[in-house]
Amino acid sequence: MAVAMERVSQVTTIGGEMVFPAVAGYFLDRRWGTDPWLLIGGAVLGITLSVWHMYQLAAKSSRDNRPTSKPRSK
Repeated sequence: MAVAMERVSQVTTIGGEMVFPAVAGYFLDRRWGTDPWLLIGGAVLGITLSVWHMYQLAAKSSRDNRPTSKPRSK
């Protein structure tokens, strides 16, 4: 159960990293009248952060799943 909760937390974090900067850019665009530049910047930032985070998780997963080498007995 703990592993499942960890995975759910990771997926939720990545989803938030994708959505939050774009939503913040949208609202800032409406407030400052800079349509659509902050939305685009937020979307690019969010996608970049989420891809980087997925890369970090994949690298950690591959390190954790490597077989351990045992010394050969003679």
